[in-house]
Amino acid sequence: MVNGMTFDLEDLYIEFESDKLLHGWFEVEGVRKITELSRQVRTFLNYKTATIRYRFHSNYNHSINKQDNFFFETKKSFEKSASKFIKLLKSVKGIEGTVEGGIKFLIDQAAIISDKTIKSRLKEIEDISNHIFVKIHYFSEQELYVRPKFLRLVVKFAQEACIVKKSLNVHFFEFYEELEKNYLTLDKELSVLIPDEISKNGVARKKRLSEVLMS
Repeated sequence: MVNGMTFDLEDLYIEFESDKLLHGWFEVEGVRKITELSRQVRTFLNYKTATIRYRFHSNYNHSINKQDNFFFETKKSFEKSASKFIKLLKSVKGIEGTVEGGIKFLIDQAAIISDKTIKSRLKEIEDISNHIFVKIHYFSEQELYVRPKFLRLVVKFAQEACIVKKSLNVHFFEFYEELEKNYLTLDKELSVLIPDEISKNGVARKKRLSEVLMS
């Protein structure tokens, strides 16, 4: 007892251990987040590089390795995820008119009424966007400048995935918002280099994302 206060050494030990565990968790989580953000920056820079390479090599014939089974299997998996991603974004957008508004509405509702269905829906959106980003990173390390239409498509999906990420991650809102802007700028650059196909009457032919995915 010191100055009328009693200290329990066991309680102090438990508190100290809890602090260590909490600090360790934050340290691991912090490293994981930094790694993720670093990978996101590297992925964007890879697509920027692919765009530059396409700009200066578009007049040359490129040989595409048709035997790259892993690439085409990954592309096939991406097609399925992308189709599901589009449907989810459409359903979310239908709630408030925008993807951001729809996700915010779901988050607010989940907090107010603690609905498992809403939480499950948010988890599904988060999981599919994470899966999309994993594939986007993989494709960024491939020579997509030899597949210009697919390059442009993946950049579009990266832009949409950033919208989901910034809506679900308040602490990294500014990061993903800036990344979204960068992908939007890159998409505009690609739209000039890789314009939409024009029909004989001069009207731009709009293709669904799923159709381009399968090309």
